[in-house]
Amino acid sequence: MFSNISQLCQEYGAVKDIADNTFVPSNVPDVCSPIHLNLVARHGTRSPTKKRMREVDKLATHLELLLRDVKEQNLSLKKVPAWLWGWQSPWKGKVTGGELTNVGEVELYHLAIRIRERFPDVFNEEYHPDIYIYIR
Repeated sequence: MFSNISQLCQEYGAVKDIADNTFVPSNVPDVCSPIHLNLVARHGTRSPTKKRMREVDKLATHLELLLRDVKEQNLSLKKVPAWLWGWQSPWKGKVTGGELTNVGEVELYHLAIRIRERFPDVFNEEYHPDIYIYIR
């Protein structure tokens, strides 16, 4: 999708100050310590929606037909990239969409690690699901 961080920054300007190291964190006095943290974070990487999956499946079918026609008509294949032959949608056969991918899980895990490292006093107790409730 994005080949480098500057391309990502152009698309999502909100992360630009972090990517180019111009972000200046708040200056919190040493006598202050956090007692509570509210974090609003967008979900990690997700799979496409069912609608998008169907569109990619249609694209794969269309490409397959085009390549077959080119071959049957003995047209030049010099400009057809090798990876295009036999390409299938990575979502082929999936019935649901929009789920958090493995990459998305890792992204959120690392976000949690960074937050815990940044605010160790807030997260000094052992996690227990009966005490800490997930609110969606």
